[in-house]
Amino acid sequence: SGIAADTANPDGDNLTNIQEYVFGSNPTTAEAGVFLNANSSGGPFTLSFTARQAAGVGYAGLTRYYTVEASTDLTNAASWSAITSYSNIVGANQVVTLTPPTIGTRGFYRLKTWLE
Repeated sequence: SGIAADTANPDGDNLTNIQEYVFGSNPTTAEAGVFLNANSSGGPFTLSFTARQAAGVGYAGLTRYYTVEASTDLTNAASWSAITSYSNIVGANQVVTLTPPTIGTRGFYRLKTWLE
């Protein structure tokens, strides 16, 4: 309840406590909310993120996984698909960088994160 509730956002960064738990971020420190970084300066377009390990209080027996997904149509929720070789990545505090394949005249990317 209160600021400890799953849906609370005590740091004001637009991520709920439960989202912060899944992402491995700190619910008392505002983060920019950018977990998938895009870079197109000085070379090919790349995406990168830090695959955080599920460690510490509350994560016993859990593993954090990541999948980078792509779509050309934001109006169709079923259009998202995993990018080959970038699905079910186990978080071990490593930086993951990829040059995504060209998926059309426009492309959208998202980072899916979950705990098991």
